Amino acid sequence: MNMANATELNPSIAQENFLGSPAQQKAARQLDAAKKLDRSPTAMGTAAQPYFTTSQENNTSRLGPGVYYWDWDGALHQTPGAPISTGEGISAGVKQGYIKDAEASFGNMMAVPVKAFSDTFNDIVIRRNPFLSEEDKRAELSAPNEIDKALAGYKADRNAYDARYGNNGWATGGRLAGNVAFTAPLMGGAGAALEATPGMSFVAGTAGRGGNLLLRGSSLATRGALEGAGSSAILSSQTDKPLSEQLKQGALIGAALPVVGNALYGGGKAAVGGIRNALIDPITEAGQNKIVNRFLQERAAGAPVAIDAVSPIPGVQRTTAQSVVGGNSGLSALERSTKATNTEFSNQFDSLMKSNNEARKGYLSEVTGSKDDLAVMKQQADAAAIARRDAAFSSAKDANGRGVVQRIDSILEGPAGANGSVRGPLEKARANLVASEDGLIPAHRAELDKGIMKAMGSDAAKPTPDALQANKDRLGSIFEEAAGKTNIKAGDDFKSGLGQIVHDAGLVLSDSETAPLIKQVQGIIDTVDADGIIPGKAYQKIIAKDSPLDRLMKRPVIGEYGADIRNVLDDALQSSAKPEDVAALKVARSQYRNMKIAEGAINKAGPDQAVDPAHLLSAVKKNTGNYVYKGGGHLGDVAETAIKRSAARDVFESRPQALEEVYHQLDAAARKPGAHQAIAQARNAALDELDAAAPGYRQHVIDTQLERIPVAEKEYLHSLALDADEHLTLGKVNSALKTIEKLRNADGDNGAKALTKGTLNKIYALRDDLKAEGQSNAGRGAGSDTAQKLATAGMTKALGASKLASIPLALASGLGTMALGHNPMESTLVGGGSKMVLDAANSFYGAKNAEIHNKLISVLLDPEYANFAVNPVVNRRLIPAGANKLLSTVRSQGTMVGGITLNNRLRSAE
Repeated sequence: MNMANATELNPSIAQENFLGSPAQQKAARQLDAAKKLDRSPTAMGTAAQPYFTTSQENNTSRLGPGVYYWDWDGALHQTPGAPISTGEGISAGVKQGYIKDAEASFGNMMAVPVKAFSDTFNDIVIRRNPFLSEEDKRAELSAPNEIDKALAGYKADRNAYDARYGNNGWATGGRLAGNVAFTAPLMGGAGAALEATPGMSFVAGTAGRGGNLLLRGSSLATRGALEGAGSSAILSSQTDKPLSEQLKQGALIGAALPVVGNALYGGGKAAVGGIRNALIDPITEAGQNKIVNRFLQERAAGAPVAIDAVSPIPGVQRTTAQSVVGGNSGLSALERSTKATNTEFSNQFDSLMKSNNEARKGYLSEVTGSKDDLAVMKQQADAAAIARRDAAFSSAKDANGRGVVQRIDSILEGPAGANGSVRGPLEKARANLVASEDGLIPAHRAELDKGIMKAMGSDAAKPTPDALQANKDRLGSIFEEAAGKTNIKAGDDFKSGLGQIVHDAGLVLSDSETAPLIKQVQGIIDTVDADGIIPGKAYQKIIAKDSPLDRLMKRPVIGEYGADIRNVLDDALQSSAKPEDVAALKVARSQYRNMKIAEGAINKAGPDQAVDPAHLLSAVKKNTGNYVYKGGGHLGDVAETAIKRSAARDVFESRPQALEEVYHQLDAAARKPGAHQAIAQARNAALDELDAAAPGYRQHVIDTQLERIPVAEKEYLHSLALDADEHLTLGKVNSALKTIEKLRNADGDNGAKALTKGTLNKIYALRDDLKAEGQSNAGRGAGSDTAQKLATAGMTKALGASKLASIPLALASGLGTMALGHNPMESTLVGGGSKMVLDAANSFYGAKNAEIHNKLISVLLDPEYANFAVNPVVNRRLIPAGANKLLSTVRSQGTMVGGITLNNRLRSAE
């Protein structure tokens, strides 16, 4: 019983209260040590099993006599009886194994035929006797008999032995030695001396005679019984099946061997020796192990098989076929055929494979982490990187863009500059650091473009056609919305303003050129009603897109006069609008004016929409009265700033943020497969200047790269999607590993290179475990019949198919002779009993087939058990503590027992 079992009895009890404190346990061990107790390393009171009782009822039977322990009451106790000394343990064990085991087992053996005869007698003479009353029948049938008394005595002796010596290592070793001493001479076949015991004297009526005389003078049936019993007694101390049951079955079949041999071959000792193993092996624990052993060795083609049952994946339990190092097609085929023919094995196998798959998926999940875990890792890494960068730029100064440009120029002028893959990235980086032909560096050009669009009220970065049209539509909607709810007053100022425009145009234009202008003005005046009002809808129609006024404004000669007409209309709208609309109209009119001014400079720009700041300033001056005194507003400031910057042609970028963009650009190019080292040299130059301008930036880059490794690793593992299917497969893992190996050996940067050695080893371990599982599919299938009928298959091989059919009848005769002293087939008195024995013999080995097949199933599912079954070795763990000295002589001599060395028999019992 371990601590887990103990706490199940009463989970509320703390460990210290249950076992006693460490000091209390130490005190108990010292008390035992003072008495010089000789216990095995795993005895109670040692580190392996601390002192405790097995129930709250103070059941201390497992502690052994004289052992100190702490009970549930917290007090120190000692089990009754004096401690067992080494000498006492060995002596008691030898006596039990050499005398008591044999006596009890042969008593059980003889009880079977005697009781069978007694049952037949009771049925005929008592139960069916018409002259006896029911009360007399009950009295006769319930009367105790000598057999029952003897069996009760054997049981009492065994219980007494177990009570005192059941957990003593020396007694266990002595008992095993006693079994060996008793059975080894019987199985050796050399007629070695065997001293008879009083309890065995009734077997052949040889009380008081020596064992050698017994062995030589007894009948073949008696010797067969001894040999049959001996074949199972050798392992009596090590098997779960009771010794009495093993010896009883072995003795009964062994006693029948001479009769079977006579029926099949004409009799003789040779016949007994030839068929003994075929008939006895299926009914004994060791014999059944031997049959399974032999069958597995045949399926394994007789080659030594190395077993590695330990999977690198926690929770995975391999089958025997999966555990063979290098695989064995014979065992794999046996596993498959057993699965196909045995429902129990198939269910256990499928359940095991399902459990193994879940274990592998859990293992892989720990390696890859969940998507939520990955998201958290990325968030934490990004937050840390932002904090470090902000700290570095908080005290940044101007960067030396000139130094980076000089390094790039030196590379471009050298041999590497002739390489197109080098020149492209470096020229692009250089362009971001120096002024262009118009004297503006990229950052200054970007400021000019954005300034123009901002003057129009747009957030666009550059004056592209799409951006300009979107802004025009935005401004038009503002005017239309205001006009839709405003009646425009067309007073004297409105009319005089329109007249002045026509007059001014007439001074410089011909009559034909002014005619469209006069027509447009007349059309606007015609919209004024009797109250001097232009309705809002009429105003919307006048300024609508593609209206006559809109087309007039786009004409090259008179277009500026059309813009003047639009200004007069907008002045009237603004003066007539509601107070809440006036502010919006003012802003919109200013933005609209700037848009119309910038149109001229934009129209002169090239395909790249690069506005010349000089053209822009000229347009501002032309459309702004009193420019010298008032200036050109926001748009004029943007133009003047750009002109000043372009005047200094030898300009280099000095902003740390701009240099950072160049660094990232070069870093990305340097990490591409096949990238030339010259690109990395330029990148490093940018990082040097950047760290000089923003101290701490280099460390920020290093730390960020280190923190990104586990993130990149998890991202790559998730991209493999190994667990996308319900069942992990070897093919998918193999494919992933091939891709990983290829990428890790390739140039440049990739996700596979982020995998650490530890992670790679875990993926390889997963592959190796799946390869082991795949061994279940190796080889061709095996016939199911031989696997399911191992007991009778062994008889067929030993006796021949023609003889096998005669076994049940002959075996029944043998059992009857053993029980009654004459052939029951010739008896009319017990004819019914003969039929019973015959039926039992006929079905006896069929049941043994199932037992042996169950053992085979256990072996196929338990690699540790199969490790010796297919390649026997000595298992020293099996030998009880204190028994090594007693068994050393037997082990060194390699005593033969049924054709297998004693050591291998010991091993095969595990």
